Amino acid sequence: FWSKTMTTYKPDKWVIIEVTTPDGIYKKILASWYGGFSNGDSWRLSSNIDNVTEEQHYYEFETYTGSIYQCFKDNIGISAYTQSIYNSWLQEKPDDVELKILEEF
Repeated sequence: FWSKTMTTYKPDKWVIIEVTTPDGIYKKILASWYGGFSNGDSWRLSSNIDNVTEEQHYYEFETYTGSIYQCFKDNIGISAYTQSIYNSWLQEKPDDVELKILEEF
């Protein structure tokens, strides 16, 4: 029996990635966190976004797996680290897949 995870993430930076495949169009969160001196930066790509709730200072995204992303409006954007990861995806993706960062969602 499979259940949803219900984990909450609060990224330091985030953008919405739109993935277009022959099977459909999907929106996901590319989230990143800054590391400290001893820990490097980290990132996570969410599962598909199922629901969005806008609060005063943040958006709350619920994903297909049940994870919650509390994404603060002031933190929208992509870090140099996640930009390099996104660029590698653009280079490696199949020809029938499109990726783009959404300015509005």
